[in-house]
Amino acid sequence: MLARSTRIALRVLRWLTALVALYATAGFVLLPWLAERQITALLQQRLGVQFKIEDIAFNPFALQLRVAGLDLIDADGWRVLSLESAFVNLQTDSLTRNAFSFREVHVNGLHLSMRRYTEVDNNLSRLAQRWSESAAPAAPSLPAEGASESALPRVLIADLQVQGSSLGLTDNVPTVPFIALIDSLDFQIENLSTLAESPAGQTLSLTMGNGSRVDWRGTLSLAPLRSQGEVVLRGPYPALLYEYLREQLPVRLAEGWLESRLDYTFALADDGGIQLGVEGLQLTLSDLSIFARNSGALLARLPEIALSGGAFDLGDRSASVQSLRLGRFDLRPERFEDGAINVLQLLPAAAADEPPVPAGQGGTPSAAAPWSLRLDELVLDSWQIGLVDRVPAQDVAVALEVEARLTDLVNQPEVPFTLDAVVNVSSGGTLRAVGELSVLPQLDASLEVLVEALALPVLQPYIDGLANIALEDGRVALAGNLLSSPGHLRYEGTVGLEALRIQDTLQGEPLFRVGALEVSALTLDVAEETQLSIGDLRISEPYARVEIAADGSTNLGRIMVADATAADAVTAEPAANTDEVPAAVLPALQIERIRIDSASADFSDRSLPLPFAVLMTDLNGEVSAMSTRSSEPARVRLEGQVDEFGLASIEGRLRPLAFNELTELTLQFRNLDIPTLSPYVIKFAGRRIDDGAMDVDLAYTISDNQLSGDNALRLRDLVLGDEVPHPDALDLPLGLAVALLKDRNGVIDLAVPVTGDLGNPQFNYGGVIRSALANIIRNIVSAPFRFLANLVGGAEEADIGVIAFRPGRAELAPPEREKLLTLASALTARPQLQLSLGGVYHPGEDTRSLQEQFLDQRVDAALVQTHALRVEAGATSAGADTPAAPRAADTAAESGDAAPLPTRRSVLEAFYRAADLRHAAEASVDEALAALQLLHTLPEADNTPAALDELAYTEALRRALLPVEPVSESDLVTLATARIQAIAVELALRDPTLGTRLSAGDVLAVAGLEDGWVQLALELEAQR
Repeated sequence: MLARSTRIALRVLRWLTALVALYATAGFVLLPWLAERQITALLQQRLGVQFKIEDIAFNPFALQLRVAGLDLIDADGWRVLSLESAFVNLQTDSLTRNAFSFREVHVNGLHLSMRRYTEVDNNLSRLAQRWSESAAPAAPSLPAEGASESALPRVLIADLQVQGSSLGLTDNVPTVPFIALIDSLDFQIENLSTLAESPAGQTLSLTMGNGSRVDWRGTLSLAPLRSQGEVVLRGPYPALLYEYLREQLPVRLAEGWLESRLDYTFALADDGGIQLGVEGLQLTLSDLSIFARNSGALLARLPEIALSGGAFDLGDRSASVQSLRLGRFDLRPERFEDGAINVLQLLPAAAADEPPVPAGQGGTPSAAAPWSLRLDELVLDSWQIGLVDRVPAQDVAVALEVEARLTDLVNQPEVPFTLDAVVNVSSGGTLRAVGELSVLPQLDASLEVLVEALALPVLQPYIDGLANIALEDGRVALAGNLLSSPGHLRYEGTVGLEALRIQDTLQGEPLFRVGALEVSALTLDVAEETQLSIGDLRISEPYARVEIAADGSTNLGRIMVADATAADAVTAEPAANTDEVPAAVLPALQIERIRIDSASADFSDRSLPLPFAVLMTDLNGEVSAMSTRSSEPARVRLEGQVDEFGLASIEGRLRPLAFNELTELTLQFRNLDIPTLSPYVIKFAGRRIDDGAMDVDLAYTISDNQLSGDNALRLRDLVLGDEVPHPDALDLPLGLAVALLKDRNGVIDLAVPVTGDLGNPQFNYGGVIRSALANIIRNIVSAPFRFLANLVGGAEEADIGVIAFRPGRAELAPPEREKLLTLASALTARPQLQLSLGGVYHPGEDTRSLQEQFLDQRVDAALVQTHALRVEAGATSAGADTPAAPRAADTAAESGDAAPLPTRRSVLEAFYRAADLRHAAEASVDEALAALQLLHTLPEADNTPAALDELAYTEALRRALLPVEPVSESDLVTLATARIQAIAVELALRDPTLGTRLSAGDVLAVAGLEDGWVQLALELEAQR
């Protein structure tokens, strides 16, 4: 029995040994050999790849599998998968647990290569497609009762380790292929299980080829899928991101180091939804530089971006950050010559306009709740912004230093956040804003704004293309509250300008400056109607220079740079619509008061024959309240100094923004130096002014575009100089006008009324003044004696410049003596006048009158002489015969009878015989006399014998003798001279000093008479 038992035991032992040997042989030798060949054949058949395994070892007793040297190469010759070694230890309790239970799964040197060819095609998808296409059709089978189609296989892994693994990524979709290598991927999972509620702890360490690293530590549950833990990122992630997205990015990223950590919770809900939460997010991005893709120019350098206290909840659709600090940013915005701005490259390109997607058709479901975002604090720390503008001819470069802090930023409508920002400008000045803003749904702001000493010269390059001026200095200040709401902007505060200096670059001289401009209590409302309200506007030490060049152009016109293109366009393009454009409505403007302190101005005019310049200084005054919404005009009161000793004052009222509607101004100038006005007088009348002073009172009224002005000029001690030819000078006897106007004290009072229509495009104020003054002077010098008569209260119709004489006479009639009385008084009042007396005679009437006088004088003389001869008895001859009684005494003596007394008849008959006035038909003079007597003999009538008409006969003799009575030219000149002497004597009787102011003129013959009187016209001249 014992032997049999022993034999049986030995047989069993042999069988067991054989089975063990067979099991060992199958496990150690056959299974690896079959596995290698089957797997190789299967993969080559199904995938068309090359598969190689250097070694497969299986320990059937320990249930341990080792694989080494695995390579999988696709049909294109690219290695897809490689493995240095793998170790799997299956536990024997797998049967009792009803699950695959592994004590260890260790993988070393695993490498996977992924290559993307198109947006939807890659090497792994190709292998999957080949695997699917090469599979044999499978008969449909029903799942086991109680089994779930989506249930995971039951797997337990006590220790899962992946060490020294790598992942190669090649993306051929970009123009420049993207190649990345995760060359150190290590992770470890303890107690990984697909069984329900079996969490496993895991760690993962991933290092990219460029040094970027991911560390993950936490727990993982596969049924249901759930994980929580900590993720740490560290490395040059921006460079890695740029390498992959370089084709999509418009810029080039360089350097940059990211360090971040977060705590997360992830779960897959029963309904398939994802639950993800993040807490404790900390992120630091440092030393990132952004360059322009094409030029390589630096756009921005971001030394530090620090985020702390970040949280994220996908379920609640909320995200929050406690603090985000952007430190020491260096931004380089630049505008190029074509107007392009480089920093716009940082923004994504605007998508083409697309029609809106209806609710429920693609995109985010309309029922999804909006995200809730919150940032407790945003800090911009020590920013440097280098602005460069290359559009102007001269580049503009300004550096800004920015410090800002924003708190309580949320994306909820109408919830404001606070702002505290300070900007320092390198060119000079500081800007600060403190307050609250909200941006949803529209911008609302309530800010305290402060601008200190903001320098203006930085704007010079923008002015160069518009005007030839240099903005040498000037600083703007502002302090107030800025309120903004949809459709409304409001500013309340003050505005100031100081040390403004503008230089004329063409002349190299100052053009305009303001010491200080202060605006207090300013309120600006910009809405449907713009409204501006100013409390006090004070301007201190303003200065302006106005110059008229020799060609008539002004410095203000010359400094403007003409836009030839715009001018050509205006010239070439006719007006499309000639309808009258309605006048724009003035904005609502109100100013409480304008004060002007120590203003000055330089004015020069080089277009005149003599350079003219005047300086106005120390102009002070104010303009009262004004408003475009009130009919009440503003009151004006200004006073200043002109040159060294002149005074100027302006008073009145006007509507500054509608002066054509109402202006009432009184301007007074006192003690102006008249020689400085000499250039204008030369241009006006061709005379210099050597000396004198002037006061001017100007009173202007403008109502409904109609100008009415009363200009009163008072000139003292005016001395005219030499004549200076000028093409624009009017032909005016200015010297005579001055002498007529200047009183005995050397003062000229002149009123120059001015009227005009300001609405007339042809209206020119300077021309109106020139015309009015010229008319006054013409009126005076054209009727100087009438002016003088009015001056001393003479009759307005009296012409004291003309003295009338009876023909042949030089004595003054009483009316003419009255004229001379008036003239004497006027000349006494106008000591600058000199009277020129030119003698006149009428060749006909004065000659006839003198003939009568001379004939009557000869008749009278003959009668007197004949009587004297008769008294001398015995006288025979008293010398030569006289024409008055030719040989009458001799005739009487010879007759022996006493001669009759001489009569006018006998004398005229004697003159008639002496003149031998007989006619050709008469034989002798006596016959002519007989015929003449017969002609004047009365016939016999009524017993009355015929008798000689003695009176008619005598008069006939006289008429016959008058034409032959001799009157010489010298007789007429003597008469004219006597007339001059009569006037001179009469004037000397009225004022003895007038004798020195009379001058004798030429003797002239006049052609006509006035009411039978000879007119002697006096002439006035200015004393020299």
